[in-house]
Amino acid sequence: MNAKYILGTLLLFIVLIGGKCIEKETTSSRADKCSHVGVVKDLTGLDGCGYVIESDGETFEVAELPSGKQLFAGDSVQFSYTLFDGASICMVGKQIKVTCLEVIKQGTPRCKSIQVIKTDSLKFQPISSYKLNKYEIEKDKLNLNISYSGCSIIFDQELYVSSLEINSIPPQRICILSFKPQPCEAYLTTNVCFDLSSIEYETVLLLKTDDGVEKIKYSP
Repeated sequence: MNAKYILGTLLLFIVLIGGKCIEKETTSSRADKCSHVGVVKDLTGLDGCGYVIESDGETFEVAELPSGKQLFAGDSVQFSYTLFDGASICMVGKQIKVTCLEVIKQGTPRCKSIQVIKTDSLKFQPISSYKLNKYEIEKDKLNLNISYSGCSIIFDQELYVSSLEINSIPPQRICILSFKPQPCEAYLTTNVCFDLSSIEYETVLLLKTDDGVEKIKYSP
């Protein structure tokens, strides 16, 4: 009798522990899924603002995105987030760190065209301090992962490329990533994309960054 009682108690204990483990795993997996639906809006015209996500009557200022993700105005997205502890002068809503982001429906083209201008005109473009974490070229697309100090993530960057070529094999061109500085000190990381298809032959882009000049070789 005692042996049966002990065996029954042991089996019950194992079932309860197993149930808790399964419940814990399910809860964890749910946290990794995009649980909210919203629309991306461009508020870069407002002082200190960038791109935001509007969802269920709330506005969320995006301070950080998952690696490799980018926001585009007009996109319908699924997302999850945690609150971000940082300063903001935009103040249109909560600052968040996006932990999951999936596009439901695209609203705008994905990559900007480069701007080819005279070399002397490069110095007149707005410049912000930034760190180039990495870059990659996918066919005609140049993807830059950058970090900078600001109020919120923005996507108004322009890639200006000099029309004057440096005589070398392959030819080289000076280029700058141009965007306006923001009066905040939150450390932000994002991805920006540019279309290089207007460059007709193999070229090395000399991109000026905080760490020096990055040589980016492009072969159409």
